[in-house]
Amino acid sequence: MESPHGLLLSSFLLLTLSGAYAGDPAADLRRMAVIHSLIPAVPPSASRGAGSEAVNFTAAFRTSDNATLQLSVGILDNSTRQEMYSEWVDLGSPSSTVKVVSNPAAAYSVNNTIQVFVQCSDGQVYYLEQKPKHAVYFVTWYKLPGSLPVDEGGPALLVGRDSVSALAWKGRVAVFVRSMQVSSNLYWSTGVAKSFTPWQNLGGNLATDATVVYNPFSGYMEAYAVLSDGKVNRKDQVHDNKWQDWTVLGVSQPAMVNTSRPVAHAMSETIFHGMTEVFALGADGKIKHIWQTTCDNVVNPWGYCTWGLWGNIAGSLSNDIRVAYGYGMEKPQLRGQVNVLATGHNVHLGNEVFFVGKNGSLWHVWQLLRNDVWNGPDLIGRPAEGEIGSLPTIMQDRTGGWWRAYVITTKGQVGIVEQQKNLSISVEQMASGSNLTVSWRVPEDEAAGADWLGVYRRGDDENRNYLDFRYVQGGQNPKQPPVPKGSVTMAIYLPDGKYDLRYLVNRKFSDVMTTGVEVYNGPEDENWVQLYQGMAIGLGKEGLNITLCVKDGEATIKKFEQTWEAFLQREFWEGLKLLGVSLGDLVAALVQCEETAVAEALNKFVTDLMSCASAKQCTSFVVDLVKETEIWFKDSYEIFGDIRAASNNFRLLKAYKQGGVCVGRVVKACIDVDNNITKTVVY
Repeated sequence: MESPHGLLLSSFLLLTLSGAYAGDPAADLRRMAVIHSLIPAVPPSASRGAGSEAVNFTAAFRTSDNATLQLSVGILDNSTRQEMYSEWVDLGSPSSTVKVVSNPAAAYSVNNTIQVFVQCSDGQVYYLEQKPKHAVYFVTWYKLPGSLPVDEGGPALLVGRDSVSALAWKGRVAVFVRSMQVSSNLYWSTGVAKSFTPWQNLGGNLATDATVVYNPFSGYMEAYAVLSDGKVNRKDQVHDNKWQDWTVLGVSQPAMVNTSRPVAHAMSETIFHGMTEVFALGADGKIKHIWQTTCDNVVNPWGYCTWGLWGNIAGSLSNDIRVAYGYGMEKPQLRGQVNVLATGHNVHLGNEVFFVGKNGSLWHVWQLLRNDVWNGPDLIGRPAEGEIGSLPTIMQDRTGGWWRAYVITTKGQVGIVEQQKNLSISVEQMASGSNLTVSWRVPEDEAAGADWLGVYRRGDDENRNYLDFRYVQGGQNPKQPPVPKGSVTMAIYLPDGKYDLRYLVNRKFSDVMTTGVEVYNGPEDENWVQLYQGMAIGLGKEGLNITLCVKDGEATIKKFEQTWEAFLQREFWEGLKLLGVSLGDLVAALVQCEETAVAEALNKFVTDLMSCASAKQCTSFVVDLVKETEIWFKDSYEIFGDIRAASNNFRLLKAYKQGGVCVGRVVKACIDVDNNITKTVVY
């Protein structure tokens, strides 16, 4: 079927469709399908000459009040760094008698084109596919093969508009749809490019639309829905073409609202391999949840995974809760009872549940980390375009993992509710050895006490290659509490060049924000001189002319290089032993410079270090390799962060002064622990 509609991006004005929401009782059941195009496109308003450049864009699809599919294209404005959306362009429907009735669902085909699927008034599923050479064009309607059963009444038999789901799976697109029947069943089909299999009946007798997610541990899909028994049921795929029977999810399941589909979120990080958490709206107005506790590679009668128990993650969202929230505050009351929940996660991989309140604003219930306590409901707000008039679509940022909520406003515009965050620096250019202040702001649901800042050589994408670092409290070990808004000042002793400042989360090597600085007037002294100058600075002896007291600086460099190589080869006890040998040169220099107190304290630390390393075990140093490498001094201070930074400076940049600073300060921290000056509380 051919459609005459092409997309013309003559401007980036947001179009208000008159009457789009007026008098339409189902308007707030609409939900957009939002997907980032993997194929750039040249905006038609640009010159078609050799200088034209294709740009990345985001495609937003919706069902119009005229029962057609519509598209709006979002392109990033370089000046505001905001997505600007085009006018809605009508893509029509399969025919004049076959109209679009469901919300759209979109997925990537094997050739990276977007396929967008809808259920139509005849009960069947149709789709449009993106033109590879003209990426903003969706022209030809295709019908999925086979015929879905339809009872008299058709679309009126379904509650909700989320009857179609689509997701990429094993190089194919898997499409799921709920049949328009009194006893409605779930059907599925898979396809490569434009070749789809006939529909297969997965049964169910569904009372709500279904949610289907991919479990990255099992490699298979899971379907969840409220069935005619009024309970949330699950159906697990156990082989490519085999599904287990529908089963009530969990024991002692509470009563659920039978008009709102459950939602599920598959985590990208696992605890004991449990990957999926399911949320549903209870009959008491509370959001319920249950999660997988363990998964394995054996197909059991209950599937690949075992489950915990149902619980609440928020108080009532439907009752009068003025006592809890106060008369003067907005109350988190749901707008409607149909498919009201949506899910996503934050940069720390804690799950979040979203809903639109009666006030036309977005709310969420959230946990900072996976398996953490739940917070909220908290008001997030509205898009700049105005009051929310639809259900939300939650998207995850493709780099940092920030969530972003896409909605249709009551004026018919694409609206975006996103997290307010920023990372800035005090100067864009700085002399080596001077101070740089790094400031940040992140939402409370995205802030952890173990968040940190790393300095990197521009172009190095390996986050373990940091050259300097600070946790958000300002030190080299994390503490509580989190710092959603703050700043850290650090002196940088790096060579000339361009560097990145990155905000990383929860003691992990995952960056979510980046800014940059250029360093000039870098150190020019001999390498061993830079090293000893740096160690003196780290020890708090910046004014000490320690180089006059050094016997053989080049030999010291070679000892440290052997030390870093041992750590690089994961020979940690040998690395600690060689570190003690290297620091012996620093002790000798301090003695020669008559810095007796520091030399004695350092020598005590070195003796302890050498003794432990030779025995490969002791109480003073503990090597922890469970997740990331950690080396603890007296169960109080983690030293491998600075060891890695010093090693990176030596290996990657020959930045001996900055590497020396990292060595000196970790030694000073350990001396302070020995003297009970510092007691770091980490977690």
